[in-house]
Amino acid sequence: MLRSFFKGSIKTKASPLPLYCGCYAYKLKDLKEGNFICARIISSDNKPHYYLYIVAKYANDICEAYDPEKADTEMKLISLKEGEWTPLPTVIPERPLKRWEHSKDSEVLSLFQEDDEWTTEFYPAKVLVIPWQRQNEDIRGYELEFEGSSSKHIVPENFIVQYSKMWKEADKKLAEMSQ
Repeated sequence: MLRSFFKGSIKTKASPLPLYCGCYAYKLKDLKEGNFICARIISSDNKPHYYLYIVAKYANDICEAYDPEKADTEMKLISLKEGEWTPLPTVIPERPLKRWEHSKDSEVLSLFQEDDEWTTEFYPAKVLVIPWQRQNEDIRGYELEFEGSSSKHIVPENFIVQYSKMWKEADKKLAEMSQ
């Protein structure tokens, strides 16, 4: 499932577009088994991490999910409340449309490509160029600059989620407490 997520392509749709399309994926609150989410996990050293997880079950505002990298060896389910996860986009507009994309200079969380392999951890990044502005390029995606790096990376739309204001503020508080 993880392999097909990284190698496959996201569904595209012509109008009418669903309200949770593209950058509005965070509005999708009706998860289905097999959907991918970004889970906010606080490590033992009190630092926030954002991991790619797969939904096993969603009911009563509780998302039960598992780490896709460990699914073959130890499928350990974790329970996440509403503010502890955000869905990844499941559909994007057929053609890039500015309205359905993260805005330029916005902060997002994104998977990162290392040695031709994608990580399963999301990292903070800044949007430099949106897909709408890259329409004639080979790869449809965002041009991002990751926090702490000056290099630019092209990342497909389905590997990026909104870095919510709530998560940013909570992360800032955790950083202040650990100093």
